[in-house]
Amino acid sequence: MPLLCQTLRTIQQELDQLRRNGPTTASELEAIAIRLGRQRHPAAKEPTWFSTLLPDLPPLSIPGHERDLMTATATCIFDQFDDDIIRLNEICEEDQE
Repeated sequence: MPLLCQTLRTIQQELDQLRRNGPTTASELEAIAIRLGRQRHPAAKEPTWFSTLLPDLPPLSIPGHERDLMTATATCIFDQFDDDIIRLNEICEEDQE
């Protein structure tokens, strides 16, 4: 977890840049999901990602389309990633105390 704590700010900056740049692909979001400690659920029909670091977080669906995701879909995923980062930052701060 210490390495993740160091990279959370970088991940947040990348998320902010993706929001500003417009259309986002599933592969870009999947890469961030992995960096935030999420894994793809192997048995799910739809591409569903669960947190291995924070098991109480709700699963996250990232549609596996080749084309760009709809803005509303990407925004919902960004919002969940923001929640992940907030929770992980809280854990990092507790560890430092």
